[in-house]
Amino acid sequence: MKNQFAQLIQNNESVHIYYNIGDMRSYLDNLVSYIVSGIEQERHTLVIESERLIPLIFKKLEGILTKDQLAYIHTINNFDYYCSSGSFQPAIIFEHLSKHLDPFYKNNTSFQIWAL
Repeated sequence: MKNQFAQLIQNNESVHIYYNIGDMRSYLDNLVSYIVSGIEQERHTLVIESERLIPLIFKKLEGILTKDQLAYIHTINNFDYYCSSGSFQPAIIFEHLSKHLDPFYKNNTSFQIWAL
């Protein structure tokens, strides 16, 4: 899967990928592959994910990535993220997202986002 992510993302400034979650183990494997693929291309990853899955993601990544590479991963609890404004309207969610993306833009840092 990592190679498929790399091919989808390579030479594209903006890609949106959607898939239906069928199996949690496959989901985590795909998320880890996405993160690793991004790091190999020197992109940071903002992960908006369930609080219960974030430790599982890092557990899988600790055997794959160095401490420096783990610093490329930035996580946000998806419940807090989507409920922080009290509205699930796309305009408000994207406004909230822009606050998290500002540091990447200001530092001219390449990034990708994974959101559940």
